[in-house]
Amino acid sequence: MTTYQPTDDDFLSVYQNYHKLGNGDRAEIRRCAAIEDLKELPAFYRLLGSLAYSRLNQWSQVVWFLPHIERHQPKAETLGRQLKLKKISEQRIFHIVRASEPNDLLQLKRALQQAKLSGIDWTALSKTLFYWGKRQKQTLLRNYCLEPQTSTENKDHSHEQ
Repeated sequence: MTTYQPTDDDFLSVYQNYHKLGNGDRAEIRRCAAIEDLKELPAFYRLLGSLAYSRLNQWSQVVWFLPHIERHQPKAETLGRQLKLKKISEQRIFHIVRASEPNDLLQLKRALQQAKLSGIDWTALSKTLFYWGKRQKQTLLRNYCLEPQTSTENKDHSHEQ
């Protein structure tokens, strides 16, 4: 039996469906203080549709962040890089990485609210949230700390000594 793996289209569909919801449904989702609260809202199931039949905990992590994403911007800077550019402190990122569930996602949500990002690659962010764990936290920290590489920096320099 194969495990369900959402596609980029699934993530984009959830984003688009969220923006088609009425103001009341979006407000219910926005007011959820905890990820688990989403599972008690009819709007959550209307939003997900048939996707709600599989991996509900992971989908709730994705949906919980939707109210804080102004617009999908394909190929935008990584989340870690954008948080650095918005002057979110390294200590705050470190707290996100070191925190355990569910406090890690709560801290990440607060950092996003503070950063007020104008656009983010929703597909990339939703994958990070869907598969949230140690590896995604490390990637967030790495992208925050390291400058993006240019194409000339990506070349193999093994001949240099």
